[in-house]
Amino acid sequence: MPNPERATADDHLRAPWRGVVFVCSKCMKRQDRDVRDELKHALRKRGQRELRVVACACLDLCPDDGITIAVGGELAGEHPPLRVLPRKRAIDELADALVASAKARQLARE
Repeated sequence: MPNPERATADDHLRAPWRGVVFVCSKCMKRQDRDVRDELKHALRKRGQRELRVVACACLDLCPDDGITIAVGGELAGEHPPLRVLPRKRAIDELADALVASAKARQLARE
């Protein structure tokens, strides 16, 4: 595996995480809620450090009263599923669902 310091655009590097969760930055700004930070802390509280939570550009779903979220492992296919976190929904429910989903994907790999 190439050294990250000397890697080129053609090199493939191993990520230090196993999954990624994308949170729409436009939705977060419109709802005035930093779901990325909330979710990151909720996942760590559950011992889940293998999911990386990142803010991304607009996912073009634009719910009136929620924040759009996409899970990297679910994005394959012609019409990938997106999730919406309603404004009043607790971040803990989403974190629990993501941890369960990550465990299921890991078991499927084994």
